[in-house]
Amino acid sequence: MAVLQRAFNRAALLLGAALVVAYAADAAWVAARTHDNRPPTRTVQVHLLLKVPQKGNRIEFISGGTRAVPCLESLFPHSGLTPCWYAERHTRREIDY
Repeated sequence: MAVLQRAFNRAALLLGAALVVAYAADAAWVAARTHDNRPPTRTVQVHLLLKVPQKGNRIEFISGGTRAVPCLESLFPHSGLTPCWYAERHTRREIDY
């Protein structure tokens, strides 16, 4: 049992270290691109839906149009920007009214 626990702890430690290295490499890549005046950003069209509460616990959805939202071409979010791979898959945003 102790051998299995040790193997699990090592695997968890290696996974954590790999995530830290991946995030640091991604941050360095974004910083290098930004330093070269080639910001790795672009925009994604997002459809907005306003959620308006009604009587009887019902919700009415009203179209809020589309909006161009900036995203970052990276693996992880940096500087408050969402990665483009995530933003392209989540193009519908619901806003509580």
